[in-house]
Amino acid sequence: MTITDVYKQRHAGRMAGLFELDPEDPDYEVFGRPTHIAVGSGTLTSGEASKLTALVNEVARQPITARWRTGGNSDIARFSAIFTKGVGNATWKEIGLFNAGSGGDMLVRDENADGYCTKTASQVKVVVCQLRISG
Repeated sequence: MTITDVYKQRHAGRMAGLFELDPEDPDYEVFGRPTHIAVGSGTLTSGEASKLTALVNEVARQPITARWRTGGNSDIARFSAIFTKGVGNATWKEIGLFNAGSGGDMLVRDENADGYCTKTASQVKVVVCQLRISG
């Protein structure tokens, strides 16, 4: 998955002390924290994936239903969401993690031009996104 420039800038600014979030701010709890997984049918034709602020062609977005850490050093974050019957029917070629149910910031994105899968109206699919934090 590609980490977006928006995500990098927000975290760099916070770590450098360039801004602080007020606990009363609605973004306080979700700053940089993925809350939704979106799937799309688009592919990037030119440019850098890290410059995108949204999927090329979003089909559906669902709330994250589970999150956990794994790996030898607990350096892998995993997030899952359920796409129920009739939701997100298309050939999924892109997946993104977002911090809002609509709009918001796309934190990371991944693409497979050949398609991850084709979801039909009668299927239920669980998407698991995995991020490894490394130096």
